[in-house]
Amino acid sequence: MLVRTTLNQVTSNIYLMNAEGMGEDLMEISAHAGARPSHAGWKG
Repeated sequence: MLVRTTLNQVTSNIYLMNAEGMGEDLMEISAHAGARPSHAGWKG
């Protein structure tokens, strides 16, 4: 599980760095059933 979490975090950081480098300030975030309640505010 640690490897999977780390890989997801690295991938997310790369997406953020690329977006910042291109001057983007918006991202499309997927929503799915069973998302954590603490994420409801930004995931929907």
